[in-house]
Amino acid sequence: MEGDTVILHSDVHVRPDDVVMEWRFGPQKALIAVTGSANNGIDGDVLEGKFRNRLTLRNTGSLTVSDTRTTDSGVYQLKIINSTETSYKRFRLTVKKKYLTDAVFVFLCIAGTLKRKFVKEGESVTLETKTEMQNKKIKWFFEDQDTPIAQIDPACNVYSTSDDGVFRDALQLNHETGDLTINSISQEHFGVYKLKIIANDDKISYRRFNVSVDGEKHKSYNIKTSA
Repeated sequence: MEGDTVILHSDVHVRPDDVVMEWRFGPQKALIAVTGSANNGIDGDVLEGKFRNRLTLRNTGSLTVSDTRTTDSGVYQLKIINSTETSYKRFRLTVKKKYLTDAVFVFLCIAGTLKRKFVKEGESVTLETKTEMQNKKIKWFFEDQDTPIAQIDPACNVYSTSDDGVFRDALQLNHETGDLTINSISQEHFGVYKLKIIANDDKISYRRFNVSVDGEKHKSYNIKTSA
């Protein structure tokens, strides 16, 4: 939604001292932020000051864009440099104008694939695990929180959901599939949901869901990521 805050996650929990991270934007690949080098910080004057006072760079390399605008739409590239290799991540951010309808769309960006589901604000949306449980452990996380908002551990007979903060009375966990339903969805529930699946052989896999909104009197953003 235009005017909201978007976090582009580096997926790095602790940045080693020898790692440099550079954020670039647009076809010009203008350098807008860097961490881990002598030139640490954010360049608020680049691109005629379009991001001035609206960027925040975390030590982990995640970049926050505040007060989003339609002109913020485009490709953001994260370059990660260490002593042995250089890797890249690309994020496509789209800030849309409002729709001339009272419908609300919830956008689910799952593993880089954008799926649109028609709901209205106040209704429910389900994030599907697409996996057979078979005594697997699962944990659902929201944004950068370390504490799961929902989890299943069949061996310990644990089936729980968070009842705190914005998720009070909002979450429903399917014990058979691990699917997570968000009831009475509102703007407070928009963001990144991470699913951690632990198999019987301790093999761990992850899925990531980006949830945003589109509707009357709202301007919205959709995020699509690729490695």
